Amino acid sequence: MISLGKKHGCITYPHPEIAPLVKRRQFECLSIRQADYAKLKNMENFRAFHLIRDPRDIIVSAYFSHRYSHETTNWQELQEHRQQLNSVSQEEGLLLEMEFGVTRCTLEALQNWQYSNAHILELKFEQFIIDPVQTFINIFSFFEVLDKKSAKTKRNFNWLNYYNKVIYSYRLLRPLKIPLAKIKPQYLKQIVKKYSFENMTGGRQRGQEDIKNHYRKGVPNDWTNYFTDLHKHYFKENYPNLLLKTGYERDGNW
Repeated sequence: MISLGKKHGCITYPHPEIAPLVKRRQFECLSIRQADYAKLKNMENFRAFHLIRDPRDIIVSAYFSHRYSHETTNWQELQEHRQQLNSVSQEEGLLLEMEFGVTRCTLEALQNWQYSNAHILELKFEQFIIDPVQTFINIFSFFEVLDKKSAKTKRNFNWLNYYNKVIYSYRLLRPLKIPLAKIKPQYLKQIVKKYSFENMTGGRQRGQEDIKNHYRKGVPNDWTNYFTDLHKHYFKENYPNLLLKTGYERDGNW
């Protein structure tokens, strides 16, 4: 699925080839959810950031989202999946979630990702939520769009406002040749506050769970509250090296 603007696009599962799309549409930026590294072939002259999350938390988050809160309009696969999830136990439902199309594709994409590409800044959700303002500074510094006179100055307000609407996207691409404006630090802080977990949930604090809200809990390591030995065994069997590759575990003894 592709949502298009004049200068930006947001792609969700399933994905087309990226290079022809960028060339045809002349995007300034492109946000890609469940990003697939294989779709980046033939991409040249770009910089990006890749935001990942603990794969076990992805599974838990996807389970509750797909069972309760995610929009199902025009998504027959999810409609059927939701019926399944609501007909079985939570333990069985989490196993079904690991096999569900978009969730499995996300985990496989993380497994197949090349984490050493110099054009791509690698970030983790767990680090991002600790200091989102500083994370944006790091991102735009990597993009070389920071004001040289101030380490806090950023780029165009309208673009950043758009980006925050898809803040949980996993990728963003931008051709380097596009000239960019700057943004004042106070705008950046305002935007981060506007799209904070607390503001998006009407005042609920991170860690206060609402399983039927799309912004359910907003904390890392929540998988420890839901994974049983059965889930651990299934995950290790199907994704034996994923946590090592992404740096979430040092060995298989978790």
